[in-house]
Amino acid sequence: MFAELFYDCRLIKIITSDSRHKEYFEFAYNGEMMQPDGPGHGRVVSQDFENIHFWQQPECEGGIVIIDDEFSDEKLESHGIFISNLAQRGSR
Repeated sequence: MFAELFYDCRLIKIITSDSRHKEYFEFAYNGEMMQPDGPGHGRVVSQDFENIHFWQQPECEGGIVIIDDEFSDEKLESHGIFISNLAQRGSR
């Protein structure tokens, strides 16, 4: 499933799935051509809907990988990302 919403004044594309992992959540943002998942986009990935396991800035912000750790305990909520709200809005 995917949805496009605004987060932090940016259009983001939310992708959820249970095919890769038990649970999977990703959002893409700030891609080129006004597309959140366009070339050079940034990504935030959670494999448990609670922690950030991968986070890469978009190329326009340096493209730096901030987190790449399958055992990360960096909370989505500490960055203002509340999955329950996004999931409810994305499923409409």
